[in-house]
Amino acid sequence: MKSLTLLSQFTASLGSSDLKLKRTRHTVNPENGDIYFVRFSESNVELVQYSLVQTQNSDVSSITFFPNDGFSNDLDEIVKGIKFLIDIQSICIAFGNGDIVLVHLDSAKGCEEMVEAVGHIESRIKCMEWSPDEELVIFVTGNDTILEMTKDFDVITEFPVNVEELGEAVSISVGWGKKETQFHGSEGKTAAQKVVDTPNFTLSEDDDFHPRVSWCGDGSMFCCSVVDTNKGLRVIRVYNREGILQSTSEPVDKLGHVLSWRPAGNLIASNQKSSDKHEICFFEKNGLRHGEFSLREIKNHKVYIKIIEILWNCDSTILAVWLEREISNEILSCGLIYLTPFRIMNVPPPMFAFSIQLDSPAVHVSFSPNNGGNDFAVLQANQEISFFEWPGVADTPPKPPKLLGAVHMGKIEDLYRGSIRQIAWINKTMLFCLHCHPSNQYDDITQIILELDDNGQIQKKISETTVHLTNYLRRLYYNPTYDTFLCEVNDGSIHRVIIDHNDLNEDAERFFVSNTLIVSLPEVCNWIGTIQIESEKKKETFVIGLSEHNKLYVNENLIAADCTSFFIHNDFIIFTTSSHVVRFLPLHANLLDLKVLDNVIQPYDETIRRVERGSKIIFAAYYDVFLVLQMPRGNLETIYPRALVLSSVRDFLNKYE
Repeated sequence: MKSLTLLSQFTASLGSSDLKLKRTRHTVNPENGDIYFVRFSESNVELVQYSLVQTQNSDVSSITFFPNDGFSNDLDEIVKGIKFLIDIQSICIAFGNGDIVLVHLDSAKGCEEMVEAVGHIESRIKCMEWSPDEELVIFVTGNDTILEMTKDFDVITEFPVNVEELGEAVSISVGWGKKETQFHGSEGKTAAQKVVDTPNFTLSEDDDFHPRVSWCGDGSMFCCSVVDTNKGLRVIRVYNREGILQSTSEPVDKLGHVLSWRPAGNLIASNQKSSDKHEICFFEKNGLRHGEFSLREIKNHKVYIKIIEILWNCDSTILAVWLEREISNEILSCGLIYLTPFRIMNVPPPMFAFSIQLDSPAVHVSFSPNNGGNDFAVLQANQEISFFEWPGVADTPPKPPKLLGAVHMGKIEDLYRGSIRQIAWINKTMLFCLHCHPSNQYDDITQIILELDDNGQIQKKISETTVHLTNYLRRLYYNPTYDTFLCEVNDGSIHRVIIDHNDLNEDAERFFVSNTLIVSLPEVCNWIGTIQIESEKKKETFVIGLSEHNKLYVNENLIAADCTSFFIHNDFIIFTTSSHVVRFLPLHANLLDLKVLDNVIQPYDETIRRVERGSKIIFAAYYDVFLVLQMPRGNLETIYPRALVLSSVRDFLNKYE
């Protein structure tokens, strides 16, 4: 139940107009994020680098050239694979003509020593894929054989792809659980008599006829998707690390060419196209199909869509789908926002209490301090911002949100340059937008002043002032509880901006010049929060940050090195760890003196308790005693931790209630 937030956005020029750049093959250095990709012209093939260390007017830098002798004009035919190898700090490139080269990224070597030809496959190369541990590499040759090599390019085995055998681990049916005996729901018993017309299965009209190879996350198995010339269908075959066939996918009509094995190892993703929809389908490693979902179609319009590639992220939580479609003014449908008031109900996903239909998909949501913090603004993909009022739990039963109005941020001629990615609704009439400047590559902040009518409805925007920054912001953060507006820079520094709510026409230039640095976190934290602790002299603001490496900080102080989620309660900082415990840090403690905590549970220790493996915090209500956790399988559980209960009891006793 985590919303995706776009944290950074920038554009780069990949070359001049004489270069053919409709599509590129690329690889990434995981240590610093540098991107290496191949581009080509009529005379040569060029390997270039783009650094994610963003600088003004940053551009690509050339590494080396390869002569374009005998190559076609299609990059898919020229380069069949590219991979950055961490251990040797080199890039392996497989060319369609059978050449395999290593480009050593050592500045001390000359251009001639940089490129090393390590092998050649006479039958040409159709595909290359390295194992996750970079110990093995798989090539699919022009003779439709799989060639498995070591990292030193010594041949281990070679075998044909298209075979009649189904594999060693193919499932054997002995009659139990036959389809004829299963419940078929609304389809009725006639569904059991349906005969699958396998001989009439065909290839997808979008199939590119290129083979694909994908490895399991632990490197123990790999799968290969290839067009079987004997069957006239695309088939997925699963092999173990030694190259022995384990299973073959069941026949699927119009099975697509994309392939990605989930790093967790339980599902293999591909695609299927029918007459009226596109589906992402999943297979188990035994070859049996295991569910699917349909991609969203264009609203009220039939537009040609082609799936280019799919890819899982490293922790198996997100599946990215790369689409290519006809240019159209229409937008994707299913622009829905799902809402659940957890204070009064627990509705597990994919269900919800209320839903809001938008004109286009939501990009970012920002809650304002209005109406007890329940009002919110939604940034949509079409650059429209809609404002909603929600009574929350004030009414019983709760009512759905009500639209207060919407503002259009103008026509974005190029959606991928300068579009808004985050918003912060500060008060009823003030809004801030974060977006990338289309020319200088730095970020911009736009301040918007809204006009309200007598009923509180938003009519239009009165003014719009943009400040051009000289750095990159990771996120805007507004805490309506403490009226704290923060900007996080890409270097981990956190700046607080003081807002004069009485001067709504304040100059935006002055608004950002007067910001103050609160703290510089040891590393960039994608999830941040703030608390204010009152002392005898003043109110002190603390920033809580969680990095992508599971490190939890309070200002510069490291609290936990294995944190998976956190939530700020009125009395505690609550966080879960990879050791499957939830901890409660009292806000009245000296947070800056805390050291890295262990996860040993002591008798009568109310600040730590065990939770189910992989649990993450979803919600903890202010001035209440329950905590909502989400399990890895998706279901929600509400628990009443001892720490929250005792804290509430102490408050009641202190207030004589």
